[in-house]
Amino acid sequence: MKTNIQSQEVQVRLKVKKVSELVISNSVTLNGFDMSKFETLRELNRTIKRLKKEADILANEFKVRLGDKEVLIDTNGNEIATYNHAGEVDKLDAKGLKANFHDVWQACVTRVAGSRRFLIKV
Repeated sequence: MKTNIQSQEVQVRLKVKKVSELVISNSVTLNGFDMSKFETLRELNRTIKRLKKEADILANEFKVRLGDKEVLIDTNGNEIATYNHAGEVDKLDAKGLKANFHDVWQACVTRVAGSRRFLIKV
C-alpha cells in the first residue's frame, strides 16, 4: 500500500511528464531556417522598446506643459497636438457584481482563451 507522500510523488511525476509532452507537441525546431532573421527581429524589438521609452518621456514633458489644457500650439499658431479625454464610458464593476449578486455573475460568466502573444526570449 502506498503512503500519501508516495502517491503525491507519483502524481507530480505524471504531471511533469504531461507538461513536457505538451511542450514538445507545441514546439517547432527551426532546422534550415536563417537564424539571422530572428536575430534581426530581436534587435529591432530592442530598438523599438528603447525608442518607445524615449517617445514616452518626451510626450510626458508636453503633457506636463499642457496641464489641464487640451491643445498644444507651436510658435506659428499651428495646432500640433491635443490631449483630450476619450469620453465617458460605462464600465461593468465585475468585482461588485460578483460580491453583491454572485448568482447572476456566476450565470453570466464565461471563460474564454486568452489572446496569443509572440514573445522573444532575450
